[in-house]
Amino acid sequence: MKAVAPPVTVSEAQAAEVSSQVKALAQLLTAKDASKNHYQSIFGEIYRRYGVSSYKMIRREQYEAVIAFLEEWRTSAGVG
Repeated sequence: MKAVAPPVTVSEAQAAEVSSQVKALAQLLTAKDASKNHYQSIFGEIYRRYGVSSYKMIRREQYEAVIAFLEEWRTSAGVG
């Protein structure tokens, strides 16, 4: 039986960049609507779309898509 290598995950710097972008987006959304936890909503959507329980678990090939997703969310929210 052939062993399957675990997926290659993002670097510490890339995980920190995703975390930073999520935090910035959550702060912008909270400034517009403080009635809910936007940080939790954003991470929940990343978890649902990319199947990760931590920013550090994002696969390297998903990194650009995650960043683009966060940028699209910021644009669609009209903040930035």
